[in-house]
Amino acid sequence: MRARFTPVFALLLLAVFALPAGSQDDKPKNLKILPKSTSLDEIHSIMRGYAGALGVGCDYCHVRNADHSFAFDKDDKRPKLVAREMMKMTADINTRVLGSLKDRPVPAVDVQCMTCHRGLTRPRMLGDVIVDSLNTGGLDSARTAYSRLKTKYYGRASYDFGEPSLISTALKLSAAGKYKSALDVLKLNAEQYPASANTVVNVGDVHIAMGDTAAALNDYRAAAAMDSTNMAAKFRLKQYGPK
Repeated sequence: MRARFTPVFALLLLAVFALPAGSQDDKPKNLKILPKSTSLDEIHSIMRGYAGALGVGCDYCHVRNADHSFAFDKDDKRPKLVAREMMKMTADINTRVLGSLKDRPVPAVDVQCMTCHRGLTRPRMLGDVIVDSLNTGGLDSARTAYSRLKTKYYGRASYDFGEPSLISTALKLSAAGKYKSALDVLKLNAEQYPASANTVVNVGDVHIAMGDTAAALNDYRAAAAMDSTNMAAKFRLKQYGPK
């Protein structure tokens, strides 16, 4: 595939390894995706952008020599090979997929490395990380993982720590019949948002899915008591309560 490298695409190629200024190389070597004519200064800028998008340094993809310099032309590390494929994928999305959309607004929105990675080498959703911890070590492990991620990433784009994030995860678990895991995730969410009725309503929804209407009604009543304006709780009480 021959990628089209426009100024916009050069900007979206922000993400993998920061090349230090004053590299020993006079010109870029072993370029397989970027044009051969790309200058060393342009390479520096692009690679620094990559590093910021993934939250990494040069040695994430590049081989470090014994004297602490880098063998930038070597392809020994898997992340470097993956990065090349990601560059081609991003170019394809922006030129072929998004570029073919009719009546595209101006200025156009392009996919960048940061669009997905958000400062993470593996751009996973918060709920996925929590479910992994839950499956491995139970609710206490999930609590520890949540606390660690929030301490490190809160206020950044890496993870969504808003209330709906784990609610969405719990609903997916419930739909898959994993009711205990769904309730554990909602319990963790309730600990983060103790004054919110939304999580409690969703606990009731999981109980409905389990066939436990009595428990669900208690949840909906508790949610309504917490927030008398919560329409979901009122609707569920009318829907599942005594006729």
